[in-house]
Amino acid sequence: MRWRLRQVTALVGDLDAAVAAVKDELGLSMSLRDDGTTAAASGISNAWFPLGSSILEVASPARPGDATARFYERYGDGGYMVILQTDSLDAARERLRATETRITRELDYPDAKELHLDHRDVGGTILAVDWADPPGSWRWAGPDWPAHVRTHSVTELLCAEVRTPDPETTAERWGELLGRPRRAPATCGRSTSTAASSGSSRPAVTATGGWLALRSGLRLASPRVR
Repeated sequence: MRWRLRQVTALVGDLDAAVAAVKDELGLSMSLRDDGTTAAASGISNAWFPLGSSILEVASPARPGDATARFYERYGDGGYMVILQTDSLDAARERLRATETRITRELDYPDAKELHLDHRDVGGTILAVDWADPPGSWRWAGPDWPAHVRTHSVTELLCAEVRTPDPETTAERWGELLGRPRRAPATCGRSTSTAASSGSSRPAVTATGGWLALRSGLRLASPRVR
């Protein structure tokens, strides 16, 4: 069973400002923005930006008082969810059962399936497991998302750092869930974190500061780094 880091979701208070900042600072093109459907169904307004073959989603609470809004009230702007893609959803389900990891939500389409895992069983952040057919597709980012790929500033999402009060325990748990031993140190450029990686060996830069708290925990490949 193979895994890859496919999408990272940031939660922000001002979606319009965050969308503008992503376009201006990273040179990305928005492939899809919620027309109100997701907000009505899930309490989240969101926008998707292709980042090479990976995806950056920026979301904002749309329903006061629900779980997403409470999460934002507690933590503010920053990381919200990591989505890992697998080549075998059946094998992933079996591993989740074996590790007693609960599934809180499922999305099921012929070309895409997604399992949201209970954060109490995972630690660190919301973790989702996805499957796509063909593997290079990504339903959630819109039907023409490949046409929105822009690579003049950044070319791929390489790594996402998850900050947690107990990085050792969280990293061990993620390793157990994924069937992959943790490498030490598991960071995107700093210590005291657990990290999800795309496994790419391309040159990368670590983004720091700026438009989102999340940005300091992303490692992005850049054509400007040789």
